[in-house]
Amino acid sequence: MDQILKGIVASDHPESVKKSLIQQLVSKAANEIPEEQCVSIFEMSSLWMSDGNSEFLSDSGKLVLSSWGKHHRDVFQRFFTEDYLVRFLDDADKLTIGSVNYVRTAFDLLQHTPQIFSLYTIIRHRATSWINIKADIDFSAAVCRLLIDYNHCWPVGDHLIQTCFALVNCLSKTELPKSSKQELKSCIRNAGTIAALLNRIWTKNQNFIFTVLTELFKIISAPGPNPSVALGSIAQFFSPEVIDTATNMVARSPTVSDDNLSLALSRMISWLSWPGGKRVDQWIICFLRALAIAGKHSILIQVTLEKLPQVFSRLLFPMVRESTMAVLSHMLLSFQHSPQAFHLIVEHVPDLVKTLKKEDSVSSQSCLQTLTELVHCLMYRHSGFPELYGPVLDCLQDFHKPSEAMIKKWLTQTAWAAQAIHMNLARVTPKSETGRTGLVNLGNTCYMNSIIQALYMLDE
Repeated sequence: MDQILKGIVASDHPESVKKSLIQQLVSKAANEIPEEQCVSIFEMSSLWMSDGNSEFLSDSGKLVLSSWGKHHRDVFQRFFTEDYLVRFLDDADKLTIGSVNYVRTAFDLLQHTPQIFSLYTIIRHRATSWINIKADIDFSAAVCRLLIDYNHCWPVGDHLIQTCFALVNCLSKTELPKSSKQELKSCIRNAGTIAALLNRIWTKNQNFIFTVLTELFKIISAPGPNPSVALGSIAQFFSPEVIDTATNMVARSPTVSDDNLSLALSRMISWLSWPGGKRVDQWIICFLRALAIAGKHSILIQVTLEKLPQVFSRLLFPMVRESTMAVLSHMLLSFQHSPQAFHLIVEHVPDLVKTLKKEDSVSSQSCLQTLTELVHCLMYRHSGFPELYGPVLDCLQDFHKPSEAMIKKWLTQTAWAAQAIHMNLARVTPKSETGRTGLVNLGNTCYMNSIIQALYMLDE
């Protein structure tokens, strides 16, 4: 039987024909055959599944192994021993995704057998080193699927913490594929698998959470090449309370420099580029608020001016639009001491509106209304630029404009300050939360008005 299977695979027939022929043979897997022939089939299927270059071979190997292993369980139990598994895994450098999937399929067949827990122990001692050696998202995701299915394979104690570190490090080094949508979808799916395992580990080991978050912050605040936005895949698995506590601890830590805080915030904002990332906006907004409360206004100014155009551009992508709009609104409504941030993006509003109208989806319509309200707020706050705002008003005329009372309410709730600032009806500009002096309303050209503003902005 094994020779027939090998002959089919080696033939010149199309893969569809080969699959059909193998399927016909699989239907006879329950038939009695000599143990030696059965072992040959198991050995052959292990080679096919471990082949990292052929999806056909891998799928055929799994089908053959599952079929004959199910009907000849005693033989497979004698074949797949501890010694065999150690030999199979001996060269970690040569391990493939198929190798890990082979072990997973074998464990499915060996449930409730005497040796299964000894086999789990072998994986437990190797899982972390596999992830560290490969540092590849596809391979790491295969290991994670094995650990999700069989949590008895989890490393224990400090070794489990090291597994978490290895997985976070793997995500930080993941490059998003640019060649095809299929590869991108696979990357997103695999990152989700890694994040799901991390979440399971944290759920059972709550004391790991802040230890892992400390490692995550080290990665995003360290000078050097930017870590991957794939780190955004794990953002969704932390509660709002953990997010709030973590960001406040970092913002107030005397051991963290402003440069590190600036790097961390910039890279966290880049997580908005990760498709399907959830709670990324909560992380960013909580960090922005924590830095404002800690009086780190120079960081907020620098990062806002640097990253705002990138954030604005993310509104073009439906998958990240909702979280992007939340962050964009917070950044712009917080930056009230100067029109500089708003003016970075205002001239691009008409083009964005045109694109969103053309898309004509529920997501784009919701975004258009929120954008309209936001832009009207900011034009009210930073008045005096009719030539700049004219095209914006024209493109937004079909959308509902918020009332003046609502605009004032939004503006007083979001400015950088420990408590909300209050704007009187005369539109007197409050003292700068940034601690800087200078003119605020650059639209005023009246000399006396400029002098009054300059005096008002001086330190007491």
